[in-house]
Amino acid sequence: SYVLNARISKHGGLLRTLAIIGEARRRGLNIIVGAQVGETSILARAGVVAAKAAGTDLVGFEGAFGTRLLARDATTVSLNFGYRGRVVTATLGPHGSGLIPTVEVAAACI
Repeated sequence: SYVLNARISKHGGLLRTLAIIGEARRRGLNIIVGAQVGETSILARAGVVAAKAAGTDLVGFEGAFGTRLLARDATTVSLNFGYRGRVVTATLGPHGSGLIPTVEVAAACI
């Protein structure tokens, strides 16, 4: 059986990735969701959304390496995986991305 390797940066962003995941689910494919190794927490957070959209068809998730691979992250809290490889999302909150950009990132966006 085929497995979709849904990568947010490869597919052109979260909305396109969600559409591709929807089509994969309609076709009954297994899905692996990932961002890119060395991604910031912002991209990893989008990966969490995509993984949730894959539902029971999700067979793997790659991401949330945060400061395990980056010297510094683009957010004040770095999204990382924890025990048994589970993404630590407790600090994200129920609304929005739950991530706060660093002072440097916020200043660059003004």
